[in-house]
Amino acid sequence: MKTDITIKFYNAKFHIAEKLYNKYNSLTDQTTKDLFCNKIVFKYYEPYMINYLHSIKEILKYTNDYIYRKKSISRYMNIFITSMSYKELFFIQNYAKYNKRFGKCIETCKLDKIIEAELSNK
Repeated sequence: MKTDITIKFYNAKFHIAEKLYNKYNSLTDQTTKDLFCNKIVFKYYEPYMINYLHSIKEILKYTNDYIYRKKSISRYMNIFITSMSYKELFFIQNYAKYNKRFGKCIETCKLDKIIEAELSNK
C-alpha cells in the first residue's frame, strides 16, 4: 500500500506516465534500468540545471585545451571536485551517461575515473 503511494508521488513529481513506469518494471538488467531512470529524471531537471552543466563543460574544455601533462590534469580535476557534494558528483556522473557530448568531455579530462573513485570512497 505504501509503495503505491510512493510510486504515485514520483510519477506525479517527474511526470512519469504509467506506460513508462511499466516499461521500467519490464526491464531486467540493472544498468539498463538505471539509464532509463536517468533519462526520465534528466528530462525533468535538465532545463533547471543547464547553466550549471554548461559551466562545468566549459571548465573541462579549458582544462583539456590548456593543461597538457596528464598529472596536471588529474591534479586540477581533484581540486575541481573538492568543492562538490556527493549529490553533485553523482548527478554529474549520471548526466554524463545521459548526455553523450557531456560524457565525452568528462572522459577526455579523465574526470569520470576521478568521480568514480571519489564516490566509491564515500
